[in-house]
Amino acid sequence: MTFLNADLINCEEKLVFPNYLFIIAIGILTTWLTFLTVKGSLTDRRYNGFYDWITKRGKIVFFVSSLMIIILCLQECNNQNSNDNKDCLLNKEHAERDSLVSKQVELSRQKLYGDLSKAFLKQYLKLDTLNTTIINIRDSVKTVVNDFSQEDPILVIDTNGVKLISENEKTDTYNFAVRSKVAGSSEINVIIDVLVEYNDQSFDLIRRKFGTEKLRIPKENSYNSFFEAPKGVNKFYILLKGSYKTIDKTKSYLIDDAYEYSKYDKKTFFMKDSKKIEFLKFIKKFPQEKILYRE
Repeated sequence: MTFLNADLINCEEKLVFPNYLFIIAIGILTTWLTFLTVKGSLTDRRYNGFYDWITKRGKIVFFVSSLMIIILCLQECNNQNSNDNKDCLLNKEHAERDSLVSKQVELSRQKLYGDLSKAFLKQYLKLDTLNTTIINIRDSVKTVVNDFSQEDPILVIDTNGVKLISENEKTDTYNFAVRSKVAGSSEINVIIDVLVEYNDQSFDLIRRKFGTEKLRIPKENSYNSFFEAPKGVNKFYILLKGSYKTIDKTKSYLIDDAYEYSKYDKKTFFMKDSKKIEFLKFIKKFPQEKILYRE
């Protein structure tokens, strides 16, 4: 059962042998085959039947030729595995780059909003994004003061943000570390959906609340959340959805980010838009009665 693109599900490093091993093997077999064909007869017509015509040397030649064909096929498979590994690495690098670009675009958008808000504030105006209106605060009874000069925090799960920390007979315990980058965060109200994919390609959807109104994460610090999963985990697909504020609670932000964790390479990657859409569709169709809620 799959719900994401095949390159995401099967993008795992394959076994590759050094190519010189195949070259050496083929060279040895070629030399042996040349020696066999030059030094003696391969058939003997004195006997009846095709199999009896072939001498012992001829049978060895047939065996060596077949072995060379097999080695050539294995070499081609080995080269294909090597190319697949390179493509996998390239896809992961693209995903990390796209993640960084997306975050920078979001940061630029929020900075633009902050600059516009400061400009309006100097004219005693305020942007009301909820109602898409501009409020004149000069005549307002209550003075509104926001510090728009501060930087905007970004909540992320880093590449090494998910770690296996303990194992027992039935379950494994993982640590999910959510980092507040650029600036500190507060009043974090986020729901974490963890779609667990097992080695047999079955799935569990685990939902839990992350953070509280009193939670504060300083700049470049992480908040750890521990999570138990049954044995046989292959991958996690993680969705962070909710809201948070700056440390002084003057600015609010929404978060709706998806990540993929592979137990094979122990790395976490930001999920690109097309794969994220497939992931969200899968979660939406997941039977509500089968969702596992955790505290």
